[in-house]
Amino acid sequence: MMETENSRLARDRLAKLTDKPIVMTTVQHLAQTEVVKSLENNLGVCKETADCITVALHPDRPETHENTFVHELLHKMLKHEGFPEIRIDEVYADTNIPAPLWPSLGNLRSRFGSVLQHPEVYRRMRQDYNLDMEHYFESLLKQKVSRFSKKRGGNGQELIFCNQQDILDGLEYFYYDPDQRKQVQSCFRDSSESAYNSCLQLHAEIEKTGTHTAHSCLRSGKVIRAHIIKFGEKRNLNVLNNMWKALDIKLGERN
Repeated sequence: MMETENSRLARDRLAKLTDKPIVMTTVQHLAQTEVVKSLENNLGVCKETADCITVALHPDRPETHENTFVHELLHKMLKHEGFPEIRIDEVYADTNIPAPLWPSLGNLRSRFGSVLQHPEVYRRMRQDYNLDMEHYFESLLKQKVSRFSKKRGGNGQELIFCNQQDILDGLEYFYYDPDQRKQVQSCFRDSSESAYNSCLQLHAEIEKTGTHTAHSCLRSGKVIRAHIIKFGEKRNLNVLNNMWKALDIKLGERN
């Protein structure tokens, strides 16, 4: 990725919170090293270890690199500012979730954490940086439309669990640019009107609670979790609903 004024600004702001170096790679390489093939489809991924912060970008989407880089570093800034983290209640998981589902639980934990931070991430991208976000949102739109076009079959329990994930994912669509927001929400509604309406209700709830400070984000995270669990309970979702119950939302440690 070519360095830009925006990427330098993001680096400088993160450097005030941590002195870990930033290492660049591709999502394909990170997918291989982490043995998580699904990462290959992401525009970007950020992984923090004890030694460094690795930012992986999609090599075939250079038009999104600047936005994605800033986006990923903003996630790390929020972490170091003490925004909530999603953890797994291992005692509950050991008792209530079959071992074959544990990898999926880790993926759900990561996705929940990202979605919870996205309102503040997108706010800062627009307010604090001089970014042209059109290509970025167009690429996200293509990913989401493709996802809905492959809408799952499966049994009733699996479909309910997929709809729960759509509700979670749908919360970030409200922060896309207007054209992309309209298109992706139309696909969402066509995919499952009940999940779409549930997402609308949930978004209205968290708009009241707020997401732009660590404590308001924590409160909203708990509202999201409770809402999605209730959606499953109303439809008699059993073991897969325990995946959400195993997620614990706590304030992170502020640097």
